[in-house]
Amino acid sequence: LYALVHQPALFKAYISINPWLENDSALIAQFEAFLKKEHQHSTYLWLSSGENAQELPVFNYLNQQLDTYSQQKFNWKTQSFHDVSTMAQLLVSLPRALEYLFSDLTLDEKSSEFRKGTPSILKYYRQLSQDKYGYAVSAETAMNAFALKLLNEEKVDQAIEVFQLNVAEYPRSPHVYAGLAEALLLNKDVKAALQAQHHAYKFAKEQKNPYEAYYLQQLNSISNLISASQK
Repeated sequence: LYALVHQPALFKAYISINPWLENDSALIAQFEAFLKKEHQHSTYLWLSSGENAQELPVFNYLNQQLDTYSQQKFNWKTQSFHDVSTMAQLLVSLPRALEYLFSDLTLDEKSSEFRKGTPSILKYYRQLSQDKYGYAVSAETAMNAFALKLLNEEKVDQAIEVFQLNVAEYPRSPHVYAGLAEALLLNKDVKAALQAQHHAYKFAKEQKNPYEAYYLQQLNSISNLISASQK
């Protein structure tokens, strides 16, 4: 909490489990003053407390201050674990903190960003990269999921366009080529599907990807389809 208040740009995320503060601690007043400021950097705070009655008044007060002075660039989450002993707090709270922190890496298919399609999906991950993480966050999985959704809706041509865009964005990913191959097969473009599947297997082999054997199997299957059609 001290680091957050005095050096908020030092880290992207701060996790405070069972903070032990005296009611008259200067840090409590500093924390409130910090929350009232306009923040230039996107910051995340996880704050949790457990069964210890001495901690609860301070935890409840900090929680109240967060509710009162929360700002757009200050993302936070608080949770109480009253049924967990003090010694076990770390084991319970830390995984929850990390799960919540990284929850936005997977774009919900029911979200407006996902339903609006590829420009919206790419914009979402660009903003996430810039505003929260500070490094490039991949949109590959969400793009693949959107393309597969189009395939399930029998919108094959649209799905191919999304897969091709994903290939352009992530030209060394075996999974995007495999998805493209599947869509091309459904579109009866077997030769193009063979080429896409060849890239899927090639990159999977180079990267020692767990899907290497499966992509080879799919490559052989498409090759057999072409051989059968030529007889």
